[in-house]
Amino acid sequence: MREYVDNYEDRLQHYPYSLPDKALKFDSVEDLRRKVTRSGSHFFSPGAMRFFSSRVSGELFGGRFFVTSESDGDNPRRYTVRYVYDYEGDLSTQDLGFQRFATLSGAKALADRAATILQ
Repeated sequence: MREYVDNYEDRLQHYPYSLPDKALKFDSVEDLRRKVTRSGSHFFSPGAMRFFSSRVSGELFGGRFFVTSESDGDNPRRYTVRYVYDYEGDLSTQDLGFQRFATLSGAKALADRAATILQ
């Protein structure tokens, strides 16, 4: 987890606008999906999900972290931990290492740890 903490501190220094906002929490992945889409983001649009062969895990960690998986067809599916942040009124997603994990359980462990750190 030290790698996550170092990455988080680096993100804080260089990208403070995209850090998870402790006040920005969602009740479920569906709630998160609905509000992000309503704000104008195309992240969860059927076309974007199809293009990236994306799937969203149904579990939400700490009201803000979630896991997606992507596959380009030639390579095995890999997993990404993501969160939502508010950038000037638009809800956008940010990842903690695109396709960083080979397993869903590894991605869920980081999402759970990140949620714990930001409680």
